[in-house]
Amino acid sequence: MSIHKSFKSNLTDKKRSVRKRWERMRSLMLQEKFDRKKDSVFALPKEKIVRFKIKKEKKEKETLVGYGDAPAK
Repeated sequence: MSIHKSFKSNLTDKKRSVRKRWERMRSLMLQEKFDRKKDSVFALPKEKIVRFKIKKEKKEKETLVGYGDAPAK
């Protein structure tokens, strides 16, 4: 019996929008908002992953050479 496609975990197809607990702990520790000795690992605030696309510059349109305008060889 095969696995239904919704149960497969392939990270290349689907991008996560929320971080896992250890990723949140790491980012909070870097921001100095989390201390392992004082704070609990439960009920950490969720962090949205901000992604943005870099727009590619459009190439200039190349002029097409017609049959009569063909360059000489």
